Amino acid sequence: MANKIIPLILVALAAILSVVLFRAIKEKNNNIDDNSWEAAYKKASDFIDKLNRTERVNLLFGTQNMKMETLLFEESEAPYTCVGQIDPFKNEKVDFKGMCLQDGPAGVRFARGNSITWQGSLNNAMTFDKKLLYEVGKAQGEENKEKGINVALAPCANMMRNPKGGRVWEAYGDDPYYTGVCSALVVKGIQEAGAIACLKHFVANDQETYRKASSSNMDMKTLMDIYVEPFYRSIHEADLGSIMMSYNAINDSYCFEDKFILTDILRNILDFKGFTMSDWWSITNDDPINFNSGLDMNMPGGFGYGPFDEDHKYDYYGRNHSYWSKLEEYADKGTVKEDRIDEAATRIIASMYKMDQMNNYPEVNIFKQTNTTERKALQRKVATESQVLLKNDGILPLNASKIKKNSCNWK
Repeated sequence: MANKIIPLILVALAAILSVVLFRAIKEKNNNIDDNSWEAAYKKASDFIDKLNRTERVNLLFGTQNMKMETLLFEESEAPYTCVGQIDPFKNEKVDFKGMCLQDGPAGVRFARGNSITWQGSLNNAMTFDKKLLYEVGKAQGEENKEKGINVALAPCANMMRNPKGGRVWEAYGDDPYYTGVCSALVVKGIQEAGAIACLKHFVANDQETYRKASSSNMDMKTLMDIYVEPFYRSIHEADLGSIMMSYNAINDSYCFEDKFILTDILRNILDFKGFTMSDWWSITNDDPINFNSGLDMNMPGGFGYGPFDEDHKYDYYGRNHSYWSKLEEYADKGTVKEDRIDEAATRIIASMYKMDQMNNYPEVNIFKQTNTTERKALQRKVATESQVLLKNDGILPLNASKIKKNSCNWK
């Protein structure tokens, strides 16, 4: 009798255990944080499944860069184009509104005075006030969202390491820890307002002179401890949505096409979940090495500035003028994998879902008035708090006879 009962008991226990496990798995799936990357990627994967290959590829590169009509026409007649733009499209299952990317750390660019012109980030850092830094990011994110801008090309987390660094004012100084703290607070503010922050420029972009031809050479410890550190903080403390790759090379290999930088460091070490984009016109050839190495978006998509004619048009606009318009051709030849196309497209859409941009996001209107009284007051407060009063305790005037001259001649 016992020999018959024991198997029945085991079967019953197995059935009960199966029910318990099924309910636990279902409950876990139902309890996924709707604002998590996990949830965003699930939604993005479902969205990408509804697209054909051409539509997926079209998510990966832009077609224009703030056409001159935007700047020259009367406001009522000007088209609302952005410094970077992913075109809208529609099929039987989805209606994608497109994607607008706009500068920058000092506020919304080309807005004809309708946005706050924020002071330099270097000044914001001088407040040493976390609350104010977050509030600046939040206000900038709100302005971008109100104008229908999906990606705010800000902030900047590069180091002030070189006298030739003409854009050091866009970042937060020469301390990697403090730069990380400041940029993470601004990223958090931008994204909690609903825009995707794009932290730039990854990595070691420290000078403007020959920025497209220079190489920042260093060992791994220097790279990680000084230059990567600020980006790490924004990724892990603020759920950073996008990163712009720098023009320069690291140890003679350009960042925007280097697998070690794009994949080994950003994805495998830093666990970055968002998408990467090129800096404007950094891709100057049709070799798919940049895409295969892990770059997700080519901006702004054309060859570069073209001749300006009487019709206020440049010659590089249009979908076929991007080197990445050949991605399908590369896929057919086998030099680009279909999985890589799906991966890049999913990362972009996941970032949009993460910031709740896929439904009811405002229409693009760069000229919408967002320079409100409250934001002007915040800008004035931050500017005031960034001032440092020094006391002359016998230092001035300098004694010329005791000043040592530097023999360096900067060229």
